[in-house]
Amino acid sequence: MDSTSTLPVQEVSRSLAGSDGHQLTLFTDRVEFHGQTSAGSRWGSVPLTAITGVAIESRARDRGLLVWGILGLIAAFGVWRVASNPNVGLLGSLSVAAISGVLLVQYHFRQPGLQIVIHAGTLARGIPINTSDVAAAREFAMALLSARESLVNRPAAPVSRLPRYPIA
Repeated sequence: MDSTSTLPVQEVSRSLAGSDGHQLTLFTDRVEFHGQTSAGSRWGSVPLTAITGVAIESRARDRGLLVWGILGLIAAFGVWRVASNPNVGLLGSLSVAAISGVLLVQYHFRQPGLQIVIHAGTLARGIPINTSDVAAAREFAMALLSARESLVNRPAAPVSRLPRYPIA
């Protein structure tokens, strides 16, 4: 098999399109995680029997804005102290500090977004979803859990917006 082919052909029960081109596909015996839909590559597969829980969680904030904002404030201080002309130093440091302030405000007010996470033992793998797709993600999670329960006797952890830990 080449890297773009999927596992043996099974019936697709349901699929969920996440943000940034990610996709989850539920088959009768597994869940496949796909990256960018234009690339067409399968980048993960979890058997339904291995799934221990599903959760809709907040994604971690992108700390890039915070880092660049703090570095910009340090650079603004450096421009102010190093410039030979006081007017140029003040103008340059104020402009760099203003840009850094915008980055820090964006970091503080931007919502981190959501993701649907499938837990399989200690492995947790998920895809980012839009806030408007929470209902579709919950429906996908419920379909996944019911498909899993048809294969395995014990129930999985319920769908939650809170982090889930593997069940014993």
